[in-house]
Formats: sequence, structure tokens, C-alpha cells
Amino acid sequence: MIKIIGGIAFLLLLLLALDGFYEALGFAIPSPILAMAVLLLFLVVHGRVPDFIDAAASLLFRIFPLLFIPALVSTIALMDVVRVHWLMLLLVVTVSSFFGLLGAALVFKGMRKSS
Repeated sequence: MIKIIGGIAFLLLLLLALDGFYEALGFAIPSPILAMAVLLLFLVVHGRVPDFIDAAASLLFRIFPLLFIPALVSTIALMDVVRVHWLMLLLVVTVSSFFGLLGAALVFKGMRKSS
């Protein structure tokens, strides 16, 4: 349980620190994207996933579907916008999903070769 709390605290503090840098320095890249890049750099330098991050990630993956509820509620609340721009939304979601899956596959392939 301590590893889970430590891992979640680490991830939240990382995001909070980078959010402060984002606000103070006016980066063009949003802080969650910066946090993912810094976390990737940390994992590459560390060489493996530390136990506390693994424990936190396992918990977050178990409750991951709950994180979609706010997005679904917003989609329903903005249904008039969705009706007008449905084709562009479909295109953006399809293309971004493709690149997300491609990136995940490349990371998996790279991690598989190293182990």
C-alpha cells in the first residue's frame, strides 16, 4: 500500500511541478505532455520501472474506465457541437488513436528487444 501511495504521490508531484513550470515560463506544450516526456526520460535513465511506479500504475489501470465518465458527460452536454462537427471529430479521434497505438507498439517492441 505504501508503494501505491508513493507512486501516485510521485506522479502527482511530477505533474504539479511541471504545471508550475508551464505557468511560470509559458511553455507551448501542456504540462501533462511535459510530464509524460519527463517520466519517459526518467524511465530510460533508470533502466526499468521502479516498484512504486509499477504499483501505482497497476492500481490506476484497474480504475481506468472511471476516468472516462467526465469525458462522456461532457460529450453529452455538448451534443449540439458534436452533431455539427462529427466528421472532423471522427477524423481527429481516428488519427490520434492510430498514432497513440503506433507509439505504444514501438515502445513495446523496444522494451521487448531490451529484455
